[in-house]
Amino acid sequence: MKLAGSPPSNASAQVRVLQSVIWSKGTNPYVRLLAESLPDGVSPLEFSWHRAIFGQYDILHMHWPEHLIRSQTSPLKSLVKTVLASALVARLRLTREPIVRTLHNLEPHEKWSKTSQRLGRRLDAMTTAWIAMDPIDATSVDGPVYVIPHGDYAPIFGSYPEIAPHEGLIVNFGHIRRYKGLEHLVDVVRDAQPYSQIRLRIVGPSDDAVLVESLVQSSIREPWLDVDPRLLSDEELATSIRSAELVVLPYEHLYNSGAAMLALTLSRPILLPETPMSTRLKAEVGDQWVHLYCGALSSRHLLDTLAVVRGRQKDSHPDLRMRNWSLLGREFASVYHERLAAPRR
Repeated sequence: MKLAGSPPSNASAQVRVLQSVIWSKGTNPYVRLLAESLPDGVSPLEFSWHRAIFGQYDILHMHWPEHLIRSQTSPLKSLVKTVLASALVARLRLTREPIVRTLHNLEPHEKWSKTSQRLGRRLDAMTTAWIAMDPIDATSVDGPVYVIPHGDYAPIFGSYPEIAPHEGLIVNFGHIRRYKGLEHLVDVVRDAQPYSQIRLRIVGPSDDAVLVESLVQSSIREPWLDVDPRLLSDEELATSIRSAELVVLPYEHLYNSGAAMLALTLSRPILLPETPMSTRLKAEVGDQWVHLYCGALSSRHLLDTLAVVRGRQKDSHPDLRMRNWSLLGREFASVYHERLAAPRR
């Protein structure tokens, strides 16, 4: 496993990197921040199927391949994506552009069809380098692994005004999905009601209508629960997060979390399950910002963490120096140059 460094001194040619995401849609700012951070000499290209199959580029940087291969909302869209992804695989076999893949998660959060699994395995076999946001077992993938951590969100969210947190308000945000443990979080906050006036707000869009309906029905019955299943504007999201006394992310499997990084960017403490990733994050940014629990989340975890949070210095901020995008952009550029210079498979 490698730590990305500086580009080689002879890396003068413009490197065209096709990112596998349409970042102008604004649904996930990570790739937009990556693209904007790249130094001179690297030209990020926004994804389109026409460009991917017929266009000119030097490297394909893959993010969330499951989004390319299937649709969560439409079998017809999944079929179309399967055909297009198959054409992309055929093109890459002919032209042999290096594929660099960022591991945003170690396993897809939803099940794949057998056809999608086959396409995913083909793309994995063609991948020439992997970028891990947190150290992983290098034997779990085929090819060199570079460690580049998740960047902060200061370029997008840093200019929004500070607001005072609302006492007792717990916030969970991001896409509403089953692996995030939201129904259990509702149960845990319900268990805490006899002991504290805790309130829970869940915000974010979802493709899972059944899960959203379950949460909304709970909010109708429970005055302490608010569910807002909308895609919020950046300013609305910043306000929602900063209104929290504590952000709770009770994911069933935690390898990486953009939500955790956004909460820390906005100087809000977080409660996470204890994993190797969350333990390292706590050591990096400080134990007043990252709080961990073992086993299943309980009301006692919430109450104890809120008591600790209320004792922290209110005008302090977490140390996110290692998450600065100007630093990370140079590390990505180094990976691109190195992989372009490596022998093709």
